[in-house]
Amino acid sequence: MRSFSNSFKSLFLVMKFAKYFIVDSIFSIIIQFMWMVIPIYLIDKIVELISKNKPYEEMFLTVLIALLLFIIIGISSIILNYYKSIARINFQAKINNTLFNKLNSIDYENHEHHAFLNKYTLAIDNSTYSLMNTYYAMINIVSSFINSFFLLSIFTRVHYIIIIYSVFVAIVYYLLKSFVVKINIQSNAAQQPNFRERGYVRRMFYLKDTIEDIKSSDVDEVLLNINDTVGNRIVKNNDIYFRKRIKWNFLCDVLIHSIFILAVILIAYQSLNQAIELSDVAMLIYAALTLSSLIRRFSQSMANLQSASAYTLYYFEIMAVKSRIENTGLDLNESFNHITLENVSFSYDALNLVNFGDLNKNNESQTAKKEAVTYSLKDINLTINKGEKIAIVGHNGAGKTTFVKLLLRLYDPQSGKIKLNSTDYKDINPNWIRQKIGAVFQNFQIYATSIAENVLLHPVNHEEDEILVYKALEFSGLKTVVDALPNGINTELTKEFESDGAVLSGGQRQKLAIARVYCQNYDLIILDEPSSALDPLAEHEIHERMLQLGDDKTLIFISHRLSTTIKADKIYLFSSGELIEQGTHKELMKIDNGIYKNMFNIQAKNYLVEVGEVNA
Repeated sequence: MRSFSNSFKSLFLVMKFAKYFIVDSIFSIIIQFMWMVIPIYLIDKIVELISKNKPYEEMFLTVLIALLLFIIIGISSIILNYYKSIARINFQAKINNTLFNKLNSIDYENHEHHAFLNKYTLAIDNSTYSLMNTYYAMINIVSSFINSFFLLSIFTRVHYIIIIYSVFVAIVYYLLKSFVVKINIQSNAAQQPNFRERGYVRRMFYLKDTIEDIKSSDVDEVLLNINDTVGNRIVKNNDIYFRKRIKWNFLCDVLIHSIFILAVILIAYQSLNQAIELSDVAMLIYAALTLSSLIRRFSQSMANLQSASAYTLYYFEIMAVKSRIENTGLDLNESFNHITLENVSFSYDALNLVNFGDLNKNNESQTAKKEAVTYSLKDINLTINKGEKIAIVGHNGAGKTTFVKLLLRLYDPQSGKIKLNSTDYKDINPNWIRQKIGAVFQNFQIYATSIAENVLLHPVNHEEDEILVYKALEFSGLKTVVDALPNGINTELTKEFESDGAVLSGGQRQKLAIARVYCQNYDLIILDEPSSALDPLAEHEIHERMLQLGDDKTLIFISHRLSTTIKADKIYLFSSGELIEQGTHKELMKIDNGIYKNMFNIQAKNYLVEVGEVNA
């Protein structure tokens, strides 16, 4: 029952996004009926003319009329299929857009879990195909039913047993094919993680960021071993499910062919007993052959409907996902003043437990899981005021990047509160927060689009956008480089799709990031180690440019390097998820045996060495 409900939802969705299919469905049913009726009529008419010794001219005219009808139907089919192909392409784009847009509105935590990713990739890979298959299956069911009913009415002249047996075979064929469909669904579900893993290996061999390691190391052997292992799993699963399918498919074929054999036997018997005219035998035999094909198509379409419905379920399940963070809360009617963290704790382990509902289970394994929870941030208390320049420092794994994700409300803490002014973060629309707070991460993405679009992070809609891009590039120090390119700000970045695309150096990429920040006009700007790959002098230049954004901007610098901390209004030092030191640079340097003081002194020596090497 659920599959039929899902099928009607799919049908309405197809016709909503591609209204052409409403017209197509009507004409498809008519054309399929005509393809069946004309040959039956033609055979019957010609045999009748021959048996009555009619002139050849009359037979020729009959064939000519049938031929003209076939030509008209064929041309109509070509025209319909042409517009159908256009409608299908547009439909695919619209469906993919709904999935892409939905992904943007789904909580960030889902992007990191394999169960969600398996389901989402199944939806991406199969939604258009399965939705269209649902549509075609329903049209074929209606068409096959009408045509079969017409043919069965003809066989009332032969014997009612043909009708009963045909209906019986249709039911059994459908049940067997339904069983095969379930096997196919199980097979695809079992194979999807393997396909996704194989896709990962494939990406590693053509992505520019990974090919450097592949060319300069033996990591390709590791990846190829993974590919072989996954391939063996795919073959093993395929063998298991193939053996399950083959016997049922064989039985289905035997049943379908038995309709034609039974019909021919009864036609011959009735003809010998003169129950039917000899002139009708050829027409009835052709009709019997057509009937078995129609019964196959009808039952197969019913099974296909079940199969397609199972895969469209992935689409509807993804579209029905409710977010706990995204699309919740309200926009504030006030400007940014300060952010306060009150006893904030966050754990990725606990996050995963909540996702799968394990926290509600009272058992020993669950207790063990709770005890095994590791906190990325624990009991954090701090305040970020408007206009402050803040440095967040600490070793790897200290919780710095997690802190940034909480500020962007990609996650909510498991305990404690984050407040913007006096309003709880959980009561604020995260999109509103991200319009006020922006971040540049260490591995920020360069997109294969124009430089202008990479800077704006949206299309260039008018001249004011171009002016803003030029100002941003001027501010970041990248304008001279861009002006030297043949297409200027319209130059596409990367050479993945354009041979004359531009490839930026590490320092130029950092300057592009600064240009992005300039354009977005955030109240609070977070730089999460975006200059870690630069030498101290280049990093200092980036840092100074960021400070030039204005006193009204709140800046947070997150870095392993402490060169950015000297001018900070406040420094927060994280260690193992806890805030262990805070204050200005001078205050922290006065702490005897302080962690910050020790880190700064060690790095200062290294900076002197690096600067000496650069100057040399």
